[in-house]
Amino acid sequence: CAFSGVGHISGVITSPEGFTAGGTATVAASTLAFLGGPPLFFIFATSSGTILPYTLSLQAPATYSIVAVGADVSNDTQLTPGMSIGVYNHYAPVAVAAGSAVSNISFSLAPDTAPPTSRITSIVNGSTITALSVIAGTAADDVGVGELALAVHDLSADQWWLPNGQTRWISTTTVPLFLGVNAVFTGTPDAVSWRADAAPASQGDAFSGLSGFLTKGHQYQVFARARDFVRNIETPSAGV
Repeated sequence: CAFSGVGHISGVITSPEGFTAGGTATVAASTLAFLGGPPLFFIFATSSGTILPYTLSLQAPATYSIVAVGADVSNDTQLTPGMSIGVYNHYAPVAVAAGSAVSNISFSLAPDTAPPTSRITSIVNGSTITALSVIAGTAADDVGVGELALAVHDLSADQWWLPNGQTRWISTTTVPLFLGVNAVFTGTPDAVSWRADAAPASQGDAFSGLSGFLTKGHQYQVFARARDFVRNIETPSAGV
């Protein structure tokens, strides 16, 4: 429904490591459970201690999922592996009405050093396919999967998919040659199902139209690699 006013969400963020005096922390709110579209960022000054009270003023009525990071990460290039991050109640939506206030939305931060995992489920290893319109799979992380990359190897020609003007396949020593993909995520960020279009009619990223450049009789291998919210990167397993 359309927004009709402003509501407020407040709580306390706890950092067992302690906040830094004169530092900053970020609280992010998403109406899409952090599965699409940019969240709203709110930056708070921190003082020494383990407690950070916060209040968010948000467009309402709406439901929001809340995540916090123990630094200013309003620009995602500032995210680094090992940062402290926390999620309110497993991405549970917090409903707020216009003119209302929701309190006690409190949670803790912890350093995130664990990389995510991913797998391809739409292609069976060793199978023969006659068409490829979609590449799909799953990914998981202890906090949240932020991005997905794919790589496709033409084993018969020993070339990798890299669309660039008239060129589609290249020889390279940078293997697997991963490219970011605009995958559609569903589920919750810590356990997502993902889907990437590869049909000739699809548009929007490096794998759009891949299926139109597969050679009959060739063997191919597809790899997936996930990255989490603080840029921990998966060490990819063997492809399919």
